[in-house]
Amino acid sequence: MAIIYFLRHFKTEWNERGLLQGSRDFSIVSPATKKLDFVASKIPVVDQIFVSEYKRTQETAVALGLGDFQSSPLLNELNFGRFEGEEKDFLLKKTGNLWIDSPFSSELKENLIALEKSVEMMYQFLISLNKNVLVIGHGAWIRMFIAKYVLKDPNKMNLLRIENGELITFNV
Repeated sequence: MAIIYFLRHFKTEWNERGLLQGSRDFSIVSPATKKLDFVASKIPVVDQIFVSEYKRTQETAVALGLGDFQSSPLLNELNFGRFEGEEKDFLLKKTGNLWIDSPFSSELKENLIALEKSVEMMYQFLISLNKNVLVIGHGAWIRMFIAKYVLKDPNKMNLLRIENGELITFNV
């Protein structure tokens, strides 16, 4: 049985300020040594490591000493459209409960459909490898994966919270 490990990238300045990044490409803020050591101690030995095209995932891999990784556009974060650069509360104010209860009914529907398709394609690729892999990714991407393959309902993605530097295990 193969295992997929998901690690959300370390914080960026925008994460610290509570701003939605989406498809904007920012560097990570240097994690505290204690946090870095803690996360590094939790990373299992894997056969392959995958990151998105965004430098925050690649820099997280490098900070953890995981230099041998492959990037894939299928792991890129949700494009939050006009909400990129805004606080999450602004998104919630403008979309009401739709963003939490039924995000596919919100104005970001098309972007969520594209994200779900990327998640599906990446999942099919990962299971075809039949290897233990580490995916260093993004909050919305990982939430979509969990909602789709664990909760069996992509609309539940925003009921989840994934912290920066959090590691999640998924048995294939």
